[in-house]
Amino acid sequence: GVSGPRTRYARVPLGWVDELLERGVSATAALSAIRLRTSLSKRAIPGLLSMGEAAAGESLGLSGTATKRVIRELEAAGIIIRDQRARLIFVAGCVE
Repeated sequence: GVSGPRTRYARVPLGWVDELLERGVSATAALSAIRLRTSLSKRAIPGLLSMGEAAAGESLGLSGTATKRVIRELEAAGIIIRDQRARLIFVAGCVE
């Protein structure tokens, strides 16, 4: 049969944002976490983004200072893990 283009989607569990906010994550960081989790930069490994801090900031539309603050906040909350040398960001919880 003929198939159309594949639909790209990412799943964000119901209540995930509420959990982030309850853990003390700011609204800006929660929105950034959603945008990182659903980023088109993901490739074969769910949640693994091949980007450094500057590219993450550009992707999120944040200034350099805001990017640093959001990344520190998401790291402290255990939402992301990053390898600065390899320029990788892993968004926790994307694999069930």
